[in-house]
Amino acid sequence: MYNEFFGFKEKPFEITPDPKFLYLTSSHKKALDAMLKGIHNRQSFITITGEVGTGKTTLIYALLNNLDDKVKTAFVFHTLISFEEIMEIILRELYLDVTRKDKESLLKQLVEYLSHIGIDETVTVIIDEAHHLSKEVLQELGKLSDLSSIIPLRLQIILVGKPELKILLHSPELQHINQQIKIRREIMPLHSEE
Repeated sequence: MYNEFFGFKEKPFEITPDPKFLYLTSSHKKALDAMLKGIHNRQSFITITGEVGTGKTTLIYALLNNLDDKVKTAFVFHTLISFEEIMEIILRELYLDVTRKDKESLLKQLVEYLSHIGIDETVTVIIDEAHHLSKEVLQELGKLSDLSSIIPLRLQIILVGKPELKILLHSPELQHINQQIKIRREIMPLHSEE
């Protein structure tokens, strides 16, 4: 219907955002560059925030298209879940068989995986809709770097969400994770010239 009426060659609106339709405003470019730089420099935590409809998820897909095979990725987009469920998703996204689902086993499996990848490789976990994560899950994510000295060198976590994420991360209970966030970018809505 859209294609015929507007003379489009492709469907402009699909369920999965298509990064080829991403319009890189200055804030989108800064956010994408910050994520790429943060992964390259092995920054533990990165946050990207923006209002609904500003292209956060499309930007994630653009990021995934810009990473080389030295960066292993796990993409989490269902966030109303427990820490154990997030860990299970991460391990499955890394093509690992999850046999035991208790927290200790999941963490041990992650640390083992990170210690066996190449020194020039890294794992990037991208969590979309991160503003829906519970404080307990965010606290557990913040504690990951305390498990092993290998984790800060090999694991980056990108939290992407609405502006409520910034407010959530400034909660007193989340001081530990908030202090680990070295890169913070906000995607702004389009202005009239854009």
